[in-house]
Amino acid sequence: IEAAVCDGVVSIDTFAPTSVPSPNPTSEPTVWVCEDSADWYKAGKPSKDCDWVMDKPDSRCSEEGDDGTLATEGCPDACGLCPEDETATIAPTPCTDSTEWGYKGKSNKDCDWVAKKPSKFCSKDDGDDWLALSA
Repeated sequence: IEAAVCDGVVSIDTFAPTSVPSPNPTSEPTVWVCEDSADWYKAGKPSKDCDWVMDKPDSRCSEEGDDGTLATEGCPDACGLCPEDETATIAPTPCTDSTEWGYKGKSNKDCDWVAKKPSKFCSKDDGDDWLALSA
């Protein structure tokens, strides 16, 4: 399993081949440890950190942090995005937005629409249980 971060949104994928080669491949994988940030907290609420997110991840992982990132990026472990074993994994790789996703199937409510208000729209699905977060 691999975590990818796009515009502050963490997406999980498999190690399946990509359709487009990486523009800047590296000779060796970069090691990344999936862990919650000690510095992330909900915007304007320093007491609402990753431990707070972990209490109700379904509703809190789309919250925006004081630094502008979503809880999914600052608190990947609290949001259940880390592998079960806590060994190092391959670093997140750049990703691209889906050209097929649309909120409730509407083409005008695509990933660009989600990017305008990610804390509100990342939890939306396309009508077939495909969340914007993973599109």
